[in-house]
Amino acid sequence: FIVHITCLRAQDIYCDSAVAKHVFNPSRLTMVEPCVTVKGVVKFLLPGRDGDMHIALKPDSGYSRLINASNIAVWDSCLVCEIVCQHAPDSTAGVGDICKGYVNHVQVPRAGSHIAVTGTLAEDDGEGILGKYGWMEIHPVTAIASLKPVQRQPGR
Repeated sequence: FIVHITCLRAQDIYCDSAVAKHVFNPSRLTMVEPCVTVKGVVKFLLPGRDGDMHIALKPDSGYSRLINASNIAVWDSCLVCEIVCQHAPDSTAGVGDICKGYVNHVQVPRAGSHIAVTGTLAEDDGEGILGKYGWMEIHPVTAIASLKPVQRQPGR
């Protein structure tokens, strides 16, 4: 679901630890903060084989501490934000029944939209064809709020 937040802190309302049981292979994630909210602009979306939707979020100024060298190198300076169980997993992904009976109501934002994402901040220590990932993620995402578009200064 997408909500508009005015004066309440998103993490006070929308952190839901129960969503974590739908994270595929959670042992690869090292939790950094159990509940954070970060604002930024969606650069692109990437459906995962495990049924998660990956959001590449370019953090607003003030949130750059949430990304590391792997985010910069692999994700074009974006924070990875994963909405779990967003679509049917690839049959070869080996995720089993992790999403069976679970409906995730977090709506996928559009590329270019300015949003606030709430969830668990973690480092993904999983391995792929290029070795260890090591990037920072909001995984799982428990809420997304739409924000007003970022106003750019003339000449920037």
